[in-house]
Amino acid sequence: MVRCGGRPERLVKSGAGVWFAVLTKTLALQIFVVGALAGACALGANPRAGWACVMGGAAIAIPNLMVGCALLVRSQAAGQVSAAALLGAEMGKLLLIGTAFYLSARGLGPKGVWLAFLGGVLVALKAQWLALWFTRNS
Repeated sequence: MVRCGGRPERLVKSGAGVWFAVLTKTLALQIFVVGALAGACALGANPRAGWACVMGGAAIAIPNLMVGCALLVRSQAAGQVSAAALLGAEMGKLLLIGTAFYLSARGLGPKGVWLAFLGGVLVALKAQWLALWFTRNS
C-alpha cells in the first residue's frame, strides 16, 4: 500500500509575485519582438511600415496587458479568479482588440502598409507563446 504523507505539491504556483512576473515577461517579450520587426520594416521598406508594425503589435499587447492587470488585481482581492470572471475578461479583451483594430485602421488609412500591420499583430500573438515557454516554471 502506498501512502502519501503531507500535502500534495501544487503543479502551478500561485501568488501575486508569480502573476506579476508572468505579465512583465509577456509584455517585455511582446515589446522586444514587435520592436525588432518594426525596426526591420522601417529599415527595409520605409518608416510608415515601422509605425504600422508598432500599431499592429500595440493592438494586441495593450488589451492583453489591461486584462492581465485586471485579473491580477481581482486575484489579489478575492484570492482566486472564477471561471466566469476569466471568461468575461476574455470577452472584454476581444472587444478591446476589435476597438484597437478599428482605430488602427482609421489611423493607417487606405494607403497604409497593411502587411507590416499584420506582421506586428502576428508577432505580438506569437510572443505570447514565447512568454509561455519562458514562464512555464514560474
